Amino acid sequence: VAAVHDLLTVPTGELAVGLAIGLARNVRAGDAYVREVGFNGWRAHLYGKGLDQSQVGLVGAGAVGRAVARGFAGFGCQLRYFDGQALSADQEKSLGITRMELDELLATSDFVVVCLPLNPDTRHLIDAAAIARMKPGVHVVNISRGSVVDETAIADAIDRGHIAGYAADVFELEDWALPDRPREIDPRLLAD
Repeated sequence: VAAVHDLLTVPTGELAVGLAIGLARNVRAGDAYVREVGFNGWRAHLYGKGLDQSQVGLVGAGAVGRAVARGFAGFGCQLRYFDGQALSADQEKSLGITRMELDELLATSDFVVVCLPLNPDTRHLIDAAAIARMKPGVHVVNISRGSVVDETAIADAIDRGHIAGYAADVFELEDWALPDRPREIDPRLLAD
């Protein structure tokens, strides 16, 4: 419980970066491997990749999206964002971020970080059609509200190998105001 509490109190930008690094470097799989098999010296098994020179696409550039951009700033990433409302030129320059349309952002990003509030326009914005527009091998991080992402579509895309990894600190079942919310997390998202 303490570890979960510590994770939940991490500033938003750091949380998104931590989840992205965990996906890129196969932290969970590496931990499970060492616990099950043991450590017998370094091997290139589960090596992963870093964030340097990766294309990071932020879906949302409100206060949360801007905090996430600041969190990624020191990692040598190319930061881009999609938001219905463009940031000012000064904000873009200070954050080192470029605006693009959603389809282009999805098609070119190595990491897609979802940073939007939940409303009727954003519910399941990241659905099967949006995922199909993402480049193969993408990593998706959801730090917004659970229902901005269609978790079943994410699990299906992971099963097909289109999405390399998914990390979230929110789930659809937490969106209490939605009467048709799922009552459990898709078990495929919890599998090893």
